[in-house]
Amino acid sequence: MALFKAKANGFYQLINGQGVVLNNGPFDEIANFERRNAGQIALTFLNGKMKVLNDKGKFIEAENPMQPHNGYKTFEELKLAFIRAMESPEDKLLENFSAKIAPSPHILYYLKEDIFTKRPLRYVDPAAISEQYFQELRRFKHTTINNQSNFEYSRKSLTNIVDYTVYDESGFVTNFRSSNQDFGDRLFERIFRHAIKINGFWISSYFMHQSF
Repeated sequence: MALFKAKANGFYQLINGQGVVLNNGPFDEIANFERRNAGQIALTFLNGKMKVLNDKGKFIEAENPMQPHNGYKTFEELKLAFIRAMESPEDKLLENFSAKIAPSPHILYYLKEDIFTKRPLRYVDPAAISEQYFQELRRFKHTTINNQSNFEYSRKSLTNIVDYTVYDESGFVTNFRSSNQDFGDRLFERIFRHAIKINGFWISSYFMHQSF
């Protein structure tokens, strides 16, 4: 069954393919529907609170404090945002980038398993992950930005090779490229190579890597 979010007076409601309102909300955001058991669910957000909605428009869990993830919907968007952050003389763009590629409570609602070990995720602190991403990328920025030949190589390693989205049988989404699999740099490999798409947003899985 086709499901859509429709916006009216600044808020969203859930409708079906025939335009019938299944839940009139109002919602600040309705995230992508994901298959769960025999049906589909979506996270809805209003005033900093999250509720889980099924494909019939019914709430199925109690509300929880949570904001929708603020991130990148395509891998190309992620790469270009990183380049802009690296080329900016200030570090604010890089700080924002780091926050967007770190897992948020919204993302962690769906991401329960370590992609490398296939074991349940241990305790995850999104703020601490974002900060470590920022500090490592900031060190990289300020050691390579003065060497334009190295930075030019890094830029090309991101933009001159096509990345492909890969879906496996379980619905897991990641990226793949036909060459330069390590993106030309060990840090880039950890940040970008194993990036994953969760509920419509790309994040870095580096926080699950054994060297993090």
